[in-house]
Amino acid sequence: MRAISPVLVLLSTAMIFAAPAAAKYPSMPKPLLGIWVTDDAKGRTQCEAYQVALGQGLDVARDQLVGAEIISRKLVHSYAEYGEGNFYQPTAIRSDSKQSWTLKTRVGFDQVPGGEHTGSAEFSLSLRAGKLVWVNLSYDGKPVVRNEEITLSRCADVPANLYGRS
Repeated sequence: MRAISPVLVLLSTAMIFAAPAAAKYPSMPKPLLGIWVTDDAKGRTQCEAYQVALGQGLDVARDQLVGAEIISRKLVHSYAEYGEGNFYQPTAIRSDSKQSWTLKTRVGFDQVPGGEHTGSAEFSLSLRAGKLVWVNLSYDGKPVVRNEEITLSRCADVPANLYGRS
C-alpha cells in the first residue's frame, strides 16, 4: 500500500474546510432599484407613512416597510415584521426585453441566503408604465402553479444604510 503524502492530506483538508471564494453576484438593473409597495390605496398610504417616518429616522421608518419589496444592487428583500422576510440574492439575471428581466436567485428565509434556510426561486420583473410587475415562476426548482402578477409602485430610493451599511 502506498503512503499518502502529508502535504496532499493538508491541502485536501484545507479545500474541504476553506470558506468558498467570494461569489460574484450580478447587480440588479438600475430601473428596478428602490422601495416598491402595492399599487393601490393601501400601498400609497404605506409609502406616505414611510416618507413621514423617515423624518424621525430610519429606525422608525423601517416599521412602515412591512409588505414592501426592497430592491437594492445585490439583494431583493420581501420585507416582513422586524426586517425579516424572504431575501433573494440573484445568481443570474437575464434581460428578456428592454424593460423585462428573469431572475434566478438563492433565497434566505428571514436571513440573507447562505444559512440552513436557503432555497432557490425564479421570477420575472418587468416595468410597465412605471409600475413593477412581479411574477413568481418557481421555488426550489418546482414551477409555481398559479403565476399571479403582483403590480407595485415605486415609493422611494433604498437608503444606503438600511441594512447596516453606510
